[in-house]
Amino acid sequence: MKKLATLALLLIFAYQVKSQNLISNIPANVFAVASVKNQNLFKLIPIADFDQSFIGNKFLKEISRTKNKAFESVADLGINLNETSYYFSILTDSINYNCYLMPLADATKFSDFIKTDDNLIKANNASNTFMLKDSSGVIKWDNEKVLYIDGKVNYSFLDQPENAARYGVVKLIRPYNNSYPQVEESVVEMDAADTAVVSTVEEVDGIMVDTVSVYTEEVAPPTYSPPAVVEEAGVAMVDTVSVYTEEVATPAYPPSAVLEEQDSDLTGYYERYHENETVKKQLQLTWVSKQADYILAGGFKNISSNNSYTKSINNKADASLWVSDLKSVYSNLLSGIIAYKNINVFNGFGQINLDVFLDKEKMRVESKMTLDNDIAESYRKMMDKKINRKFFKYIDSDKALGFASYAVNTKAYLREFPKLMSKTYGSLLGDKYAELADLGGDVFSVLLDEEAIAKVVKGDALFVINGVTKKKVNYTSYDYDDDYKRVEVEKTKTETLPSFLMMFSSDDYRLLTKVLNLNSTKNYVTQQNGVYKVSYRKSPTDFYVTMQKGIVFVGNNLEDFNKISQNNYSASISRKHKKMLKSSNFSFVVNPKNVSKEVPFDEISSKKEVDLLKNTLSEMNDIYIKSNRIKGNVISGEMVAEIPDGEENALQYIFSLIEKAANL
Repeated sequence: MKKLATLALLLIFAYQVKSQNLISNIPANVFAVASVKNQNLFKLIPIADFDQSFIGNKFLKEISRTKNKAFESVADLGINLNETSYYFSILTDSINYNCYLMPLADATKFSDFIKTDDNLIKANNASNTFMLKDSSGVIKWDNEKVLYIDGKVNYSFLDQPENAARYGVVKLIRPYNNSYPQVEESVVEMDAADTAVVSTVEEVDGIMVDTVSVYTEEVAPPTYSPPAVVEEAGVAMVDTVSVYTEEVATPAYPPSAVLEEQDSDLTGYYERYHENETVKKQLQLTWVSKQADYILAGGFKNISSNNSYTKSINNKADASLWVSDLKSVYSNLLSGIIAYKNINVFNGFGQINLDVFLDKEKMRVESKMTLDNDIAESYRKMMDKKINRKFFKYIDSDKALGFASYAVNTKAYLREFPKLMSKTYGSLLGDKYAELADLGGDVFSVLLDEEAIAKVVKGDALFVINGVTKKKVNYTSYDYDDDYKRVEVEKTKTETLPSFLMMFSSDDYRLLTKVLNLNSTKNYVTQQNGVYKVSYRKSPTDFYVTMQKGIVFVGNNLEDFNKISQNNYSASISRKHKKMLKSSNFSFVVNPKNVSKEVPFDEISSKKEVDLLKNTLSEMNDIYIKSNRIKGNVISGEMVAEIPDGEENALQYIFSLIEKAANL
């Protein structure tokens, strides 16, 4: 019995090691990782069913046409459909990489598939390595896995004079009018030994990054022609990939009048422009090729050693995304924009996780984000609020097309808002003025009376759409009289408008009442039986306002307001909706069945499309987004689409919808 148990444990361990093979090829310090569990997806939709589906059939026909070879199944491509595939990104100061890593079941099949692609060019002196035409993409594989990687050089990196000089990039100033072309050559000062700075690639914390090597030899002055791509001395590489280059399209010349005056100047400018672009493209391909060799070879510190990533893994998810640090996204995107380099709207926001679940009854996306401790404390105070349960009396789950709600502690929000703004934008002023930014936040708090504002608007609200109505409205158009003079014409049209009811909690109606009474003198507002009617000539609908029992009601259906004022409004909220509202600070719900009955889709599309849309919506259950209560320093939420009763699973249902849409 012990031997059997030991054997079972060894088999489980062996399977886990096999599943983790690709993980070992993902560096530890990558910025983001996405995974798709092929084994889960093809349990939900078997390979044979996928091949016969609209997407699968279309895909197989297309690759059969382009390859001049019949492919009858996705299994013929050589990809291992029983293992997980990965995408990961690497951010550096010089280049950003996008990497796609997939397991192979049959390397020979995959090799045959790749080698017949006209969009690929085989790299010289490199086995199992191809490059994509018109891009910096490289495909490389071995017997177990295939890697596609592309990259984009950060132009802000090459804008720095010392980096531009290292790679032979010339700073250009485009000539205008009668001025001569200005070419600024970036120069790096040499030391006494006449050393020159050149590029190499080395491993730093599990990522191949550009570094600097110094050569003590005479170096000819830089020229405008792009440097040849060679294997640099002192760098241990698996192999060196020759770079595919092609002509760069010539930018459009200026108008001919300017061209005639400065033909030679502009020609020189564009020649140097092309040379710069060629250097950048060669540099990009060189770095991408070396990174591909490095990743595929493995042997470095990999992502399995990153606790943040390993703790985020949900084994039940069918697909996942992990982002190491949200602040890095913003910083990387704006790294070359001087005006914004000190601003980061994501200060205090860290790791992000998204998990996708394709269940039998619904498709679900769960999201989580970590916060810095001080930011988390602010959010905890602001979210310390539950929605007014009196609102439930005015939600009819069987009738409503949808609703949205929020619950925020107004008093806490007004107190914490200046701190959040200071953390986000305070760095813009620099350390010298950081105290000034904090002082501005304090002044903001002093000027506001949080207690008074919190009584007027307590911080919870609910917006419900109960249906749609058609209403004739007058509008002003323009026509021409017999003398061809433009004249105003009053016309009438029928508009479809939502019938809505919004409510928010308030303990002090005085300010709102004063505003309504003030406008009553201008004939914008009238009052009857405690219901205010707000009319404006250019508005397509009248609005109604009433206040009672600590709630302010705003809407556009007079019948609803008459019932509310007479305290005989009748509605019935479902247990599911009530639970959602109680447990969420934010929620948004759509009832597709009710939408299919109420919304006049025939006004916006053809009958065939309308029938499909109505039939699809009438079968579906709720679609909703909701937040969860903050836990520790993690905020979370989920998006859910409930699939119709009787469907096999969410993935099968998605495929069936795509097929229906394709057959229109």
